[in-house]
Amino acid sequence: MLPTVVLDPVVLWLLDGSESPSARAEEFLKQAVKWIKPDTRHSARLVISERALTRLQQAGMFPAEPHFTKVIEATGLSHVVSPKQLARDISRFLANIHIFEDEAAVKDGLFESFSATPCLFDSINDDAMKTMSADNACLVAANIKQGNSFIYGYSRDVSGETSIVVNCDVSGLHPQELEPVVGSPISVKMNVIRKPDEYLNCFDAELLWKNASTEIHIKMAIELEAQEIAKEQRRPIMKTLRIGSEFLSTLNANDAAGDGIFASVVRKKCAQVLAEAENLEINDFHTDTTRTEVRIRKRDDARAKRVHVTKSDRALRLMFWEKQDVIELATLGNKNEEYIHEGEVLEADQEVTVDAIN
Repeated sequence: MLPTVVLDPVVLWLLDGSESPSARAEEFLKQAVKWIKPDTRHSARLVISERALTRLQQAGMFPAEPHFTKVIEATGLSHVVSPKQLARDISRFLANIHIFEDEAAVKDGLFESFSATPCLFDSINDDAMKTMSADNACLVAANIKQGNSFIYGYSRDVSGETSIVVNCDVSGLHPQELEPVVGSPISVKMNVIRKPDEYLNCFDAELLWKNASTEIHIKMAIELEAQEIAKEQRRPIMKTLRIGSEFLSTLNANDAAGDGIFASVVRKKCAQVLAEAENLEINDFHTDTTRTEVRIRKRDDARAKRVHVTKSDRALRLMFWEKQDVIELATLGNKNEEYIHEGEVLEADQEVTVDAIN
C-alpha cells in the first residue's frame, strides 16, 4: 500500500481567523482550496484526525459555516472562490475525507518537549493552533515509528523543505500496549508536502515499478522517471501519458514487470518517450515490411509508433499510439511479432485516484 497524506489541522484554517483584507488571508485561502478540491490526477489519499477536525469546527475555523460567506465578502476574496463554490467543495471534502483514527495504529497520545527541524510551525501565529499542529505531528510520528506509512500535509511551509524531523517525549499512547513498541523519546523523519500535486515526489520510480500491480502504478513510475529527464533537459513534459489496456500483460510476458531482467531498461525507455528525450529515435510502425503505410487506429486516428528497447536477446520493441499531445503505451514485444494492441476505449484521462493507488 502506498503512503497516505495526513493533513495538519492548519491546512483547513481557511482564513487564519482574519476578517480584514490582506495578502496573508488570500494566500491561506488559496492554499486551503487546493487541498479541499485537489487536482485528482495527482491527488493523494487524504486523512485528518477526527479530534483535530472537531476542534477546528468547535472554534469556528472550519468549515466556518455560516461565517465564511461573510468573511469572503469582507476580505474581498470572492475572486479566489465564490462562497457557493466553497460551500459545495467543503461538503464534498467532508463526505470523502478519511479519518486518521480509523487508519492509524496509534489512535491518540500525550506528548511533551516537542520540537521540529526545520521549525515549520513557527509560521502559525495562533498559540492554540500551533499546539494542535504540534500534537498532530507527534501523533503521526508515533505511527511512523510503529510502522505506518504516512506523509505529512502542511500548507504553510515556504522553506522548500521536503521533510522534517519530529522530536518529542511520549507520556502515554492509546492503545497502551503500543507504548513499548514506539518507545520514548522519539525522533522521526517524515516527508512533507505543501500541496497535493507534490505527492508523487515522495516516491521512487524504481520501487513503484517493482511493486506495481496496476496500470496506475506503472503510469506513476514512468511519470516520475520522465520528470527527472525533463529536469535534466530543462524543459517541461508536454505529453499526456495513458497506459493501454494490454500493456501491463505484455510487460509481464517479457520479464519487464516487477524486478524482471528487462524492467529497468523498459521503464527508462517509456520515460524517455514521455519526456521526448534528446537523441531518442522513434519510428512509425508500418502495416507491412515495405514501410509505405503507417498503422492508424480507426476509432481515433492515432498513429502507431515504435522504439527499440534492446538490440540483442529478445530484441524488444516498445509500441505506442500517438495523437497530438497524448501518448498511449500499448505493447512491449519482440521485433518479429509486428503487432500493436488496439486497447480498449479509455476515459478522457487515467487519473491517479486515491482508490487506485492504495
